[in-house]
Amino acid sequence: MKTKMTKGWILGMALLLMAAGPAIADQTVNESVDMGSGSRISVENIAGSVRVVGHSGSTVEITGTLGDDVEELLVEKQGNRLNISVELPQGGHKRNLDAEADLVIHVPFDSELEVETISAIIEISDVRGEMELESISGSIDVDGEMSVIELSTISGNISVAAGSSLQEGSFESISGSIECAADLSDNGEFDFETVSGDITLFAPRDFAAEWDIETFSGAIENIVGPEAERTSQYAPGKELRFTTGGGGASISMESLSGRVVIREN
Repeated sequence: MKTKMTKGWILGMALLLMAAGPAIADQTVNESVDMGSGSRISVENIAGSVRVVGHSGSTVEITGTLGDDVEELLVEKQGNRLNISVELPQGGHKRNLDAEADLVIHVPFDSELEVETISAIIEISDVRGEMELESISGSIDVDGEMSVIELSTISGNISVAAGSSLQEGSFESISGSIECAADLSDNGEFDFETVSGDITLFAPRDFAAEWDIETFSGAIENIVGPEAERTSQYAPGKELRFTTGGGGASISMESLSGRVVIREN
């Protein structure tokens, strides 16, 4: 999978949001760029929403609205990479900045995605390429036939519904919940981690996997294997290591105070 995205842009935009001003009217967006298949699409947004939908064409179509204080929507094509960024004025000293942008982006099915937001929600559907999605307080919702995903939030929830075999996945949230209902590959690697959020994974009972599950104070509810055991008679932690279907995939699930739930798919 790709390396973790830089936090510099997110931190810079978060500071800029602290100096903001009153809204007047939204600006509309309607742009189209011919990219072809296998392109890498990068999106940076601060507040509002980012919705990306796969389609069978070769173009990237961008529609939506921008808050009045958004300076511009920067769209830059560099070879097979397209960068889409919501730009705010530099050195602004207003309060209550109208920086929300609601974007709907149609991309070729096999595009690879990078999306970074602060408080904007992220919704992805019908995109099959690798994707890295990261938000601070926005939720992340992915639906379709993706193969490799890396999802990260601080307080937002993560929801994944994969209609085909998911080959590799990394799911991370601090206080948000994680829910995954996917056809996991029996030779893939999947990591789930939260601090106070719950983790819920739907899996077939005969799924071939090696399971490694651990919580510090949260409960472990397992429908497809044995019950969890206490790690110590003096501590509330629980752990569960077991094999289903002869082993195959590697699944790691860890939560500090949230529940870990495995349900039959």
